[in-house]
Amino acid sequence: MREQGTRAAPEFPRASSDVRARSATHIGHKLGAASGFLTAYEPETAAQLLGSRDWTWVQTRDDSEAERLIWDATRKDLERLESGDDHARSLLTHPLWLAPPLQNVSDDWIELCARPLERSNEQWSVWIRWYEARLAGHSPFSENDEVAMVALPNSTWEGGPELANSAIAKQVA
Repeated sequence: MREQGTRAAPEFPRASSDVRARSATHIGHKLGAASGFLTAYEPETAAQLLGSRDWTWVQTRDDSEAERLIWDATRKDLERLESGDDHARSLLTHPLWLAPPLQNVSDDWIELCARPLERSNEQWSVWIRWYEARLAGHSPFSENDEVAMVALPNSTWEGGPELANSAIAKQVA
């Protein structure tokens, strides 16, 4: 029996070592995202949490709203990764977030999108369209196009966003 207020480790079905390794990598990415998300949207909580030497408080405190969103999504992603036949594909066919984003997150996304779209010669719309589709749990591009998007020659990437995004836009047109 655990003490009141402490968190029990989530229990997930046993999986192959390969799935566990991929899951561990996924958790690492989510931890980094959780830290960044918390720092961006609840800086006081992040500062208190990251600077605390009171490990009892760290373990027993209530999660903030931002943390709950991240951890709920992480648990659901792990369940999807560790069950079914096509683990990665199951993540790609579900919305990125389990709950609608916080209003300030949505507002920040709108503001963030506006800046690169002002530089129309750089064709950032291809990435914005891709990300917004991923948020909704689908892709506007075929799997072959998605692989081609990231497998451009180094010389294309080194040519900057105008060259790289132009090549991607042509690839997926």
